[in-house]
Amino acid sequence: MSSNPFVSSPHGHPSFNPVKLGSRPLTDNRLSKPPKPPEKPLMPYMRYSRKVWDQVRAENPTLKLWEIGKYIGKMWRDLPSDEKQDYFDIYEVEKVEYNDMLKAYHTSPAYQSWITYKSKVVDPKMTNREMDLAGFQSPQKQDGKVSIQGIDEEEDPDEFSMKHIAAARYIRNHRLINEIFGDTVVPDVRSVVTTNRMQVLKRQVQSLTMHQKKLEAELQQIEEKFEAKKRKFLDASESFQEEMKKRCSIKPVDNATFQKMVDKATEQIKREQQMREEQAQKRREEEERQHS
Repeated sequence: MSSNPFVSSPHGHPSFNPVKLGSRPLTDNRLSKPPKPPEKPLMPYMRYSRKVWDQVRAENPTLKLWEIGKYIGKMWRDLPSDEKQDYFDIYEVEKVEYNDMLKAYHTSPAYQSWITYKSKVVDPKMTNREMDLAGFQSPQKQDGKVSIQGIDEEEDPDEFSMKHIAAARYIRNHRLINEIFGDTVVPDVRSVVTTNRMQVLKRQVQSLTMHQKKLEAELQQIEEKFEAKKRKFLDASESFQEEMKKRCSIKPVDNATFQKMVDKATEQIKREQQMREEQAQKRREEEERQHS
């Protein structure tokens, strides 16, 4: 007769609690986790970083996260000692309050109940696997996920903490991966230019180059014609200016001089008229002698 292996036997080991895979453990989930401890006080640098983070990001929108952290670290190092001391004073006050709350937490009924439950359920020789099967979550695992417990250590406020260094390395590694697998390194096959397409582009480039040279030659001819017209216009303008200066240098004629000029011209016209009449008279006389 085969017995059910998932049913506890009175002849078995008292710490053996068989559980099917995927089934919920037969334990009190309320005691499988310790009560939430009080939060640790912020380090002086972390408090200053939270205070100025939004302001620095708004003033420098192009900076990346790790660059903002580096910039705030420089601001913290350049901060005057008296202003730094304010953050250290707040930290010391909160640290005293935290120690008091931690003592109260360790003496609280919930924590004492969890300690009692842990001492009854967990065998010191049990492995993490056995603790999981027993329904108790080990410090390394909570809710089926790995949990890394922090170490209480004093951080130098003038230096980058291990958290900042790890975050900077994480961002740097992701940036390098994006650069390696980005389009600049692994281009899209749709953007690859074929040989035929390259030849077509070369012919288009040659055609455009010839058209550009033709337009440049026409532009050169237009400029030469314009320069010739410009020189001709300047020469004519200079001649006009010289003639204008000559005309302007002549003294104006008064009435007496004008009358003399008129009389002289009238006499000249009369003499020319008389000479034409005498010549006509001589021609008539010669014609009469020839007929007689």
